[in-house]
Amino acid sequence: MSEFINELREKLIVYNLSENYVFYVDDNILKYEFTPQFPQEPYTLAWIRFNFNINKVVETLKNALNYDDNARYYYIMCDNALVLLITAFEAYLVNNYNKIRTNSGKTEIDPKLLRFQSKDDLKEKYKEVNIDIAHLGDKLWERIFASGENERGLIKLRNVVVHSGWDNFQNKSDMIDHIFVEEAIITIIKFIKIVDKTVIMKFPNLNNLSRAS
Repeated sequence: MSEFINELREKLIVYNLSENYVFYVDDNILKYEFTPQFPQEPYTLAWIRFNFNINKVVETLKNALNYDDNARYYYIMCDNALVLLITAFEAYLVNNYNKIRTNSGKTEIDPKLLRFQSKDDLKEKYKEVNIDIAHLGDKLWERIFASGENERGLIKLRNVVVHSGWDNFQNKSDMIDHIFVEEAIITIIKFIKIVDKTVIMKFPNLNNLSRAS
């Protein structure tokens, strides 16, 4: 199954997502250096943090595949990968929203008060900074936030895993396997990439590549 992970990482490189990190401790603080791979594109600081979190998702998925002969462990790890993915999604949106606010001379909002897993809250807050986030990638938005009874929206499934874990684990008709998680990863990345480009276009000084490293 290592071939599956290698192919996934090759797909991530296309979106300027890298696994190249060097961790070190400086003054009793854990730090890291980040080296993005080809293609080199403008990106925000929030994108770097998103990159880090996506690597956590991939490593969790890798662990699932290492135990694909153990159904219990395999499905727990796949569920965990989905939870980490949606957490990465929300963290990116919170980080960029607050960067836009401070860029405009406003104060940051406590991340605990920003409920960006709610599409209504997300749309409202991003409209405040002149970004119509719900229409940046319509089909991707629907895939992420679909909530109908027979729909398998990514946010909805994450909530099922977290709040109804036992029922979800008993009945795997809503199968969350490594193939599903890979599709979810690519969907989230495509959407976030559109958001990142839009933010840089509207707020060019948030482009991390324009800063001295």
